[in-house]
Amino acid sequence: MPAVATSLPVLQPADIVRRRVRSVEPDDASSATCRFSDQDSLKLNLFLARFIHPGDEIEFDPTAPLPLKEARVLLQRPQRSKELYFGSIGYVAQPKTDKRGEYCLRAEIPESRLGLKQIHLRNEAVRDYFYFANRRRPGSEEETLYDLLGAAHSASPTELRLAWKVRSLESESSHQSRDLLRAIERAFNLLANPDLRSCYDSLLLDADAPALFPFGGFGSVAVAGGLSADRETFFGVSIR
Repeated sequence: MPAVATSLPVLQPADIVRRRVRSVEPDDASSATCRFSDQDSLKLNLFLARFIHPGDEIEFDPTAPLPLKEARVLLQRPQRSKELYFGSIGYVAQPKTDKRGEYCLRAEIPESRLGLKQIHLRNEAVRDYFYFANRRRPGSEEETLYDLLGAAHSASPTELRLAWKVRSLESESSHQSRDLLRAIERAFNLLANPDLRSCYDSLLLDADAPALFPFGGFGSVAVAGGLSADRETFFGVSIR
């Protein structure tokens, strides 16, 4: 994957502003208020607000409709990635190899107010977020989606659906966390799709195999990484 240019300055369009965050306060189930050090405030999409902390800087178009649905956040915390892009993507192309022979995917950004045209995603970012997400839970590092559903690797579509329903009922009756219930549903949605199931089975055999972006993209994403010098490409190393 191409490295993010660091020697060239990232030029900011004149109509884009950058503000330092003083606090983020949830308003309701869908939005939050981001307050800046100069006492101004901004209403955010609640999903975006989850990733913003006091001291971070947020770059946005002040004329965009509220709650804000696109932003670039410059993170002021010790971590691998220093930037976060949040916005809506369109079609995500099939995985292709880059100059280093590693798989990557490109997601188009059809209506960016920040001037971006695409997100360049590492293959492992898609794999870890969609296909191996269950492995982030303590004690589940080697768990497969089949294990999560309690289904055999050879299960038919009908058997997968039955396993999903049984597993969901068991989890609900034992008052398991909502995160676990969502994980079970995501596992079924992936395995119930023949193309995604085939992709997942390949990843189980080879973690570096190409990872399809589920259902071709389309929706809101939060991606950690860095912006190119021409501001047209965001190089994503992980999906949040």
